[in-house]
Amino acid sequence: GGFFVFPPPLRLGEFTMPEHKFVTLEDTPLIGVTQSYSCSLEQISDFRHEMRYQFWHD
Repeated sequence: GGFFVFPPPLRLGEFTMPEHKFVTLEDTPLIGVTQSYSCSLEQISDFRHEMRYQFWHD
């Protein structure tokens, strides 16, 4: 799948914008977690689909 269930983190951006030092420290980890989480959801979905397919067509 190539679609994303979650909307862009507008609230997160608004919250971290005023404090530049916090943005510098936490921006990368937060983005990394978000990206890996999205990828994990897609991978889990595909993995389930494959498992189900193999189960019924074994």
